Amino acid sequence: MSSSSLAENSKRNMNMALTYHSPISASPHMKIYSQNARGLNSPDKQRKLLEDLKRASADIVCLQETHFVKLRVPQFGTREYPMQFHAAHTFKVRGVSILIHKSLSFELLKLITDSQGRYLMILCTINDITYTIVNVYSPNSQQRNFLHKVLSKMNPIRTDLTMICRDLNHTLDHKLDTSLHISASRHLHLKPQCQSMTKLVLEFGLYDTWRALHPSDHSYTHYSQAHKTPGKAW
Repeated sequence: MSSSSLAENSKRNMNMALTYHSPISASPHMKIYSQNARGLNSPDKQRKLLEDLKRASADIVCLQETHFVKLRVPQFGTREYPMQFHAAHTFKVRGVSILIHKSLSFELLKLITDSQGRYLMILCTINDITYTIVNVYSPNSQQRNFLHKVLSKMNPIRTDLTMICRDLNHTLDHKLDTSLHISASRHLHLKPQCQSMTKLVLEFGLYDTWRALHPSDHSYTHYSQAHKTPGKAW
């Protein structure tokens, strides 16, 4: 599984990646695991996560909503994932992490962390190939503006192999990416927002790996408690 074509986590059809892959570049076979953890301070949740990672044979792990606190980030699973990078808030909210498996020959070239725990970026080499890996957790509003800010911040360290794992609290196509039956008027309200997000993604030369591989599938990665409906977590 190429890192430029699919991001997966412990559930079926887990795609939380936007990717840029230069046609002249090649990447090794790696498994990428991306998940909104909804808090990882509990030792029991950390243990269960490590069990999931082992079953998934995950090489690179991107976690959103870790709820880790600055200066008190737990170093869990360091035997299997000795290289760990975290962006944390001062309170138990937000938080993103990137974990690198011990089997990879990894060298960090540059690290960018958000003081609010919203994003984390690393420029690195893995098995002598240069990558940009970004992990993002978006606020519940103004998602397009937030993503534009993150992508602009990423551009100086962008490489031919760029991967963005994320929870953007947004979809590119509301009808296709959620199971919620909405009214025609509501769809007309949401459509410009989705189109604007899609345009931004294309402007930065990115693509949604799940949708690229499954252009018409209705298969979901997330269940919204607020709306009582499954959807494709962006």
